[in-house]
Amino acid sequence: MEAGRTFSRSYWPFVSHRSLFWRNSMTAARNENTIPSFEILEPRVLLDGDITATLAGSTLVIEGDAQSNAVIVYQQGSGAFVVEGLRDNDTGNLTMVNGIPLRVFSGGVSNVKINMGLGNDELSIGDPGIAITTTIPGNLSIDMGGGTQDGVFFGFDIAAFGYLGDVDIGGNLTIQGSDAQDSVYLLGMSVAKNVTMKLGDSPIGTSNWVLMNRTARSSFIGGKLSITGGDGRDDWTIRNTEITGSAQFKLGETPDGKTNKITIEDSTISGAVKITGGDGREEMNILNSTLSSVSVQLKGSNRDLDNDWVEFSSTTINGNVKISSNGDCDVNILSNSEVYGSLSIRSKSGALLYMDNSSVTGKVKSSSGYASVSLATEATITGDLALKAKIGIGLNLSQASSIDGDVKFSGGSRRDAFRLRTGCVITGSVKINFRTVQDGQDENVYIGGIIFGDLSVTGGDGQERIVIDGIITGNLKMDLKGAPDAHYNFVEIVNGAVVVGDVSIRSKGKFDATLTESQIDGTINMKLGKAADKVEIDDCVFGGSFILDASDGDDGLIIDRRAAAGSNFAGSVTVKMGNGGDLVEIGDVFGVGAGVTFQDECSFDGGSGLLDQFFALDPNYDNNFQLGVPNYTNFEEVS
Repeated sequence: MEAGRTFSRSYWPFVSHRSLFWRNSMTAARNENTIPSFEILEPRVLLDGDITATLAGSTLVIEGDAQSNAVIVYQQGSGAFVVEGLRDNDTGNLTMVNGIPLRVFSGGVSNVKINMGLGNDELSIGDPGIAITTTIPGNLSIDMGGGTQDGVFFGFDIAAFGYLGDVDIGGNLTIQGSDAQDSVYLLGMSVAKNVTMKLGDSPIGTSNWVLMNRTARSSFIGGKLSITGGDGRDDWTIRNTEITGSAQFKLGETPDGKTNKITIEDSTISGAVKITGGDGREEMNILNSTLSSVSVQLKGSNRDLDNDWVEFSSTTINGNVKISSNGDCDVNILSNSEVYGSLSIRSKSGALLYMDNSSVTGKVKSSSGYASVSLATEATITGDLALKAKIGIGLNLSQASSIDGDVKFSGGSRRDAFRLRTGCVITGSVKINFRTVQDGQDENVYIGGIIFGDLSVTGGDGQERIVIDGIITGNLKMDLKGAPDAHYNFVEIVNGAVVVGDVSIRSKGKFDATLTESQIDGTINMKLGKAADKVEIDDCVFGGSFILDASDGDDGLIIDRRAAAGSNFAGSVTVKMGNGGDLVEIGDVFGVGAGVTFQDECSFDGGSGLLDQFFALDPNYDNNFQLGVPNYTNFEEVS
């Protein structure tokens, strides 16, 4: 008979030297009535370490020594516990238990307390024959001691890459790691109460590993899960696990070039999930899971150009999601997921939110240094959306995405962009506030979808470019400040755009407006600044009054110079061009266009300039003033 099972550390990617190998013959090891005789200890066998196993009341106490030990603990069919030493395949050394290869405890065990001591230790728990579940009625406490590599394995045969028997714990599970490379695999495990793991600092170039996974049977935790890492790289995976309480993960600092990772996959967590990052790069992946609520607090990467990453994929969250970071840039992705609560993202530096075929039923709020928010593939926000950035921000809705509440957009000191693309819908009102931007940069607003509310745009000390070719069922209001020298504020209402309510435009700087093939059902009122401004209109329909106060400067109002169908003004028209050499030109002098129709009273005032021109009355323009010749004053040239 062989002198014990063997292990070697060379088979695991997270351990440099060791893993377990079981010999095929398990008969003597599982015979609860037989202790192997000492004849198996042949003279050539070298002892790796000698652990002690004793029963103190109802507690099975296992104590390691300063050597590297490997031991397996499992239960037999009658309920007896076996503590068995394993052979090191690299050195040929064997771990002994009380001086012999294994020790059997026939009964009376409620709790198990294990301290592996110094050295590089391996601890496995579970029946090698798989069929029998190892049941600990009370608590299981494990202290991995010291060393450079320590491993705890529940229900897994490393050599065959297969399973040991399941492990059921009626109380709490506590695992204390060491300042070493800790590997904790909890497979096929059921814990009635809480699971607490505290891992130490891992050496440079190594990782602390935690894996909870069982394909044949989900792991179960009846209470809370708490995992605390040390400095060094942590890689934790919670897979196919049900947790009825909360889950808390606390990461340590990672070295340069390394990443802490947490993966929650195919799992259900009924309590709150809290993740606290360390000083380094973190990556959180939550996949195919159902969670109650999520809070992620990241200190941020300590290296330039490194991004913290948070992803929810095919996941349902039945409460709120809160993500905060001090980092350089954070990537937050919702793909095929639902959040039945609010979503909050705060970053002192940068943040990216990408929603793809996902929904948030509550409010979404993002506050950061700079940010990019994208909704794609029918992404939906049922509540309000509030975005604020100190540096710059971009919002992009595409592929039939929608927001059922109000939108507040507060830009930063650099370029900002707001894009509502064709096929997308905002049910509430939209308020956009731009700030001062650097010279040469502009602010952009594009409305190609539908806003079932008001749109308000407040400009900053920069160049604004606003394009509307969608539908606004409420009012449109623009309050634009002056653009820098040689720059204009541009407004385009084009390509079949419709504004059901009133339009109000205020601009203090250079202004250029184009209205083409669009419809405004309410009143349009434009008050422009003292610069040279231009308003050009082609093939539009105005249901209410049209009011233009161009103020000082060499301004121009051009209507239907290139029109095909001709514009129609149903309400009164009042135009004041102000001081300067101004031009008002209505219709096509070459008679190509259809002319302009004015159904109500019209008044045009050229102001106090000396070179004001009014071209509208010549029959070749083919205009239709239904109430007779309009009132025009202060023009030096009239045709």
